[in-house]
Amino acid sequence: MKRKFVSLAALTIISALLSTVAGAAPPAKGNTTTPKKSLPPPTFMRSASNEAAPLIHVKVNGNEVNFTSGEPVEAAGAILVPMRDIFEKLGANVAYDNASRTVRAVRGETTITLRPGDESAQVNGETTPLMTPAQIVNGAVVVPLRFISETMGAQVKWNPDSYAVTVNTDALVAQQLPTMPGEDAVTGMVTGLYPEADLLTVRIAGGENVRVPLIPNTNATRKTLGSNIPIHTDSETLPVFAAGAIRLGEQISIERDEEGNGILVFVNTDLRRGELKSIDPTPTNGGHQITLTDGTIVNLASNALVVFGNRPVPLDSLKPGDKVAIRLNDEGDGLALAVLTPAAPNVVPPLPPADTTTVPMPPIAPPQASTVGHP
Repeated sequence: MKRKFVSLAALTIISALLSTVAGAAPPAKGNTTTPKKSLPPPTFMRSASNEAAPLIHVKVNGNEVNFTSGEPVEAAGAILVPMRDIFEKLGANVAYDNASRTVRAVRGETTITLRPGDESAQVNGETTPLMTPAQIVNGAVVVPLRFISETMGAQVKWNPDSYAVTVNTDALVAQQLPTMPGEDAVTGMVTGLYPEADLLTVRIAGGENVRVPLIPNTNATRKTLGSNIPIHTDSETLPVFAAGAIRLGEQISIERDEEGNGILVFVNTDLRRGELKSIDPTPTNGGHQITLTDGTIVNLASNALVVFGNRPVPLDSLKPGDKVAIRLNDEGDGLALAVLTPAAPNVVPPLPPADTTTVPMPPIAPPQASTVGHP
């Protein structure tokens, strides 16, 4: 980067002007009584007065961040960095509202909003104090690196000897997980979202946690009425890492290319499929808690319909290892459960009628060659 040199007098005038701008923002709601800290703005470009200051390096998951709006600096005991550069390196989307002078960053289910000059930020609607207020320097909003990184779920380490900051996210651990071989779709429960690495982790039937790398700009479609029903035109499609696209604990199916990379994600919003691990009563409401081997837990309503084929069966006739599909209501509780068989692997549990008569569930026999459909 080309170094810029200005006179000490000019630098003093610029710093004074920037200090006036940074302190001009009105206080956020609920923080009107907190006095403002009087902090001189840091200088983000090399000059005759700071050329001897060590250059601070920042690495995210082993990759150095290329700051385009200036260099990180140490000020008032904090490392301040241009906000957009670090947010985007962490896989977040950043927007700035000129009218309200508010920055908004979204990464998965985490949303941060702040304004230059304020001593607090909003994290998912909760007020969180800042060690050092955000400021505007050289036209860029600068923020404390530790606050931003740790709010986004990262670990930050500062080495004062080498003037190096390392930021590591859980994606480093997730990248050590095995991948599913081949190019078949991966179905299971979401256990991790890592936008900084274009990566999802999924717990598949049997309990194994696997990683699924995604191609850039992969989309997720939320659909209802079971995984074997065609997608409706009103199904919601969003980028995988956009807010609300995918949530931890949801069941998804990831279509993959020939290299094993995810190219399209389907989120089953009202259906859970998997192998039964256990059934436990819930005395508070007379229902049962269903646990699947992929870690999914569903609270089954007391009047939930349980079917084998097209016949209602008692819940206690099920056993661990049975493959089941559970239909959910809007609150995520189970309304109906169907036992899956080799001859009928894609059954969608019907909604319970007014009254049913249950019969014992017959054993699941191996499929006959004549009854097995295409895989």
